[in-house]
Amino acid sequence: MRRVAVWGNVRLSTPALVFLLRQGAPVFFLSLEGFLSAFRRGHLTPAHAEAREGGVYLNEEGRRRLIELLEGRFLEEVAHPLGFRKPLGEMIELQAHRLKKAILGKEAYTPCYLRIH
Repeated sequence: MRRVAVWGNVRLSTPALVFLLRQGAPVFFLSLEGFLSAFRRGHLTPAHAEAREGGVYLNEEGRRRLIELLEGRFLEEVAHPLGFRKPLGEMIELQAHRLKKAILGKEAYTPCYLRIH
């Protein structure tokens, strides 16, 4: 079973990132803006959340819906600065491999910045 680490608008330290990559965990950065846009667009509603333990959390249906939205987003095609297009899920994996090669000194790294609409 593949593990996925989802991080919000936080700074991930280099040791933490190295640990996750060594564990084979794909890392996906989900901004707070991207999460809130699901509510603004009506994909998630207050019925998908519940207040408990001093916070607000997605309920089971909300988590299922968010995962569906993320899976759909991973299938959308995006452009890389080097001029090719791939589904977002493949692009994340490709960038992880390119970063590994850059860390090992095998090739230059070209970052790929994506804007989530």
